[in-house]
Amino acid sequence: MLRLLLVGAILLVGLTGAVFSRFAGLLLYIWFAIFRPQEWLWTDVSDMRASLVIGVLFVLPTFFGGTMPNLSHRLSRATLLFVGVALLSQMTAVNPTLAWITLDQFLRLVIVCLLAISVIDTRERAFIALLVIACSFGFHSAKSGLVFFARGGGMLYEGIGGAFADNNGFATGTAMIIPLLVAVGQNSTRRAIRIGFYFAAALSVVTIIGTFSRGGLLGLIVSAGAFVLLQRRRMWAIASLALLLAAAAIVLPVSDAYVDRVRSISTTETDNSSLGRLHFWRVAIQMAEDRAFGIGPGNYEAVYDRYDTTNGEFGRGRAVHSSVFQVLAEMGFLGLAAYLLVLALALHTAWKIRRRGLDPGRSEDERRYLFSLGNGLLASLVAFLIAGSFVSLALNDVTWMLIALLASLDRLTAEPVPVHEPVPVPVRDGVPVPVRDAVPVPAPAGVRTVRPLPSGGALDIFAPAAKPLRRLDSQS
Repeated sequence: MLRLLLVGAILLVGLTGAVFSRFAGLLLYIWFAIFRPQEWLWTDVSDMRASLVIGVLFVLPTFFGGTMPNLSHRLSRATLLFVGVALLSQMTAVNPTLAWITLDQFLRLVIVCLLAISVIDTRERAFIALLVIACSFGFHSAKSGLVFFARGGGMLYEGIGGAFADNNGFATGTAMIIPLLVAVGQNSTRRAIRIGFYFAAALSVVTIIGTFSRGGLLGLIVSAGAFVLLQRRRMWAIASLALLLAAAAIVLPVSDAYVDRVRSISTTETDNSSLGRLHFWRVAIQMAEDRAFGIGPGNYEAVYDRYDTTNGEFGRGRAVHSSVFQVLAEMGFLGLAAYLLVLALALHTAWKIRRRGLDPGRSEDERRYLFSLGNGLLASLVAFLIAGSFVSLALNDVTWMLIALLASLDRLTAEPVPVHEPVPVPVRDGVPVPVRDAVPVPAPAGVRTVRPLPSGGALDIFAPAAKPLRRLDSQS
C-alpha cells in the first residue's frame, strides 16, 4: 500500500507539472520509462495505460507549443539513419506483426529523445535530466545491493522488468548507471547527498556481483578502468579504486559458486553458456547473409529454430545474447553500420564534452561541470559497449536517452559561458575613486582574465565539483 501511495503521489505531482511545463513532462516520462513503477508495485496497474498517457501528455503539447524534434545535431541525423534502416527491415521481416510491435515501441522512444534534445535547453536542465536517469535506475540497483547483503550472498535472478528484466540485462544497466551516480555525486554541493550517491554507486557494484553476470562484471571492470584513466590525477584515482576493491574483497559475501563462474570466462571451450553464445552469434551472421535487410526487429527468437543447425542443443527460441549481433540479425549489415555509427558518434561527443572541461577559457564551475559529466557519460557508454555485447539490449531506453542527453550537452556547451570578472577599482592620486565616478576603460581586444584550473583534487574520481550549477543558465 505504501508503494502505491508513493507512486500515486509522484504521478500526481508529475502529471500536474507536465500540464504547465514540457520539461516536467519529459522528466516524468524518463522516470516512468526507467524506474518502471508498474513492475515495482505489488498491485497490477497495467490497465491504467499510464505510459501512454504520460507520452501523449509530453509529445502533443510539445508539438502544439512549437517545439519540434531536433534534427540538426549529428547524433539526431545518425539516429534517423538507423530508424530508416529499421523501417527497411520491417518491410522484409519474417514476422511483420512482431517486427512492428518492436519498431513501434522504438519509434516512440526516438520521438521522445529527439524532442528531449530541444526541450533540454539549459545546462541546469541537462544536469537534472541526468539526475533523474541516475536516480530512477540507481534506486533499484542500490536496493538490490542491500538485499544481497541482507541475504548474506546468493544470486539475484531478476531485474526491474522491460529490457532489464533478467540478471544479465540488469547487470548491464547497473554497470551503465554507476558512472552516472558518481558524476551526479561530484556535482552535489551538500556533503550528505554527495556521500549518498557514492554509497549508491558502491551498492550497485555489489548488485552486479549478486547477478552472477560475467558480461556485467566485464562491463564494470572496463568502464571503471576507463573512468579512472579519465581523471586528471590518475595515480590518486587508481589508489582510491584499489582501496575500495580491497575493502570489497573483505566485506562482500562472495560464494565459491561465483568465483567458479568468474573463472569460467577464460574457459570458453568447455563452458556450455559461452559455447551457446558463440553459436547464437553464428546464427545471427547466417540470418544477415540470408536477408539483406535482416529478419526484422524483434524476430530473432521467433526465427532462431529455422537457422539452428544443432537441433536444439542449446534450447529452442533462444535470444542472440548480444546487442551488436541483435542488430546484425534483425536489421542486416546496413543496420549494423548505422548502429555502430550512432555509438561511435556518442563516444566522440562525450569525449568532446570532457575536453571542454579542460578549456582554460571557461569558468572554473563550468569546467568542473563538463569534466565530471563528460567522464560519467563516456564511462557509461563504455560499460554498455562491453556488457551489452553479451545481452540483447540494442533498443533499451537508457542508452538512447543518454545519446539524446549527449546531443543536448554538446549543443549547449559548444561555446563557453561568459565569465564576469570583478571590475578593478580605479585609483586617482593614490585614492580609490568610487565606481560611480569612474570612467570604464575597455579591456584590450582578445584579452580575458580567467581563474586558473585548481591544482587540487576537484576533478578526481570522488572529489566534489563545488557549486556546479552556478551561472549554468546564463547563456539562455
